[in-house]
Amino acid sequence: MALMLDRRQRAMLAEMGVRVWLPLPEAAAPVAAVADAIAPAAEPVVAPVPTPVPAPVPEPIRPPAPVATPAAFAATDTGLQPLPLLQGQSLPQLQQLADSCKGCELHRTRQHSVWDATPIPAEGPRWLFVIDAPGAAENASGQPAQGDTGKLLQQMLAALRLPAAQVRRVHATRCAPEGRVATPAEVGHCSAWLRRDIALYQPDLIVALGRAAAWALLRSEQPLGQLRGQPARIHLPPEDADLQPVLADIPVVVSYPLDFLLRHPEAKPRAWSDLCLAADLLQQRRSPVSSPDSGIPS
Repeated sequence: MALMLDRRQRAMLAEMGVRVWLPLPEAAAPVAAVADAIAPAAEPVVAPVPTPVPAPVPEPIRPPAPVATPAAFAATDTGLQPLPLLQGQSLPQLQQLADSCKGCELHRTRQHSVWDATPIPAEGPRWLFVIDAPGAAENASGQPAQGDTGKLLQQMLAALRLPAAQVRRVHATRCAPEGRVATPAEVGHCSAWLRRDIALYQPDLIVALGRAAAWALLRSEQPLGQLRGQPARIHLPPEDADLQPVLADIPVVVSYPLDFLLRHPEAKPRAWSDLCLAADLLQQRRSPVSSPDSGIPS
């Protein structure tokens, strides 16, 4: 079926930029005559004069914007300063050095560096609990695990039937951040104190409670959920190669931070399974110990 267009329709289509194919020459006259007979006379169509459009000014070439990437836990910090010499220092000497340390910005709000005053036991299994950075209560007292988080940790130790003399509590940093969390760079920088503390205490087992605690020990960027449920080993940087004989074989078990367990008590059964894993690992390293038979109290 042929499509018949008069002159006006063809002109309108041309204005719209639609190209109209005309029939062959021999058929043009009859078709045009029929079209003119059935269509009203059309006024001549005058094509508008196009307004000149100025040529677009090319935009200057700009370098591509940097692509934003998720902040890794191993972020760097240009404000870090060298730490004092820690090799060969005793625990009291380390504490004295930490009281005057200016290795990172955390020292600006320091009231006390935080250390556990519990004496090192002469015998028996030694548990070390590494907690995320200290808070205001620890900053004021200089003692680890204060307040509600400290009470929860005490309940966990009671459930494990651990005597207080066999447990040491330390934090991922020696100074408490004020109104914020410690940065990954600050935690990593301060972990030098933690490794020296561990070497002097020589625990049979370490439990890392929280992401910052795990980072200070393992330097792993894996999520906390992937670090749980399996033993790990302490990461030793080259400057602490002298600690390799002491720290290389100490198992590390990762679990939830104490403040998270206070906000989410439904996670306590999973934290209890982490503690049971730690107890099993300790039993493999030393003489058998009594197995815990109850969960973490509410």
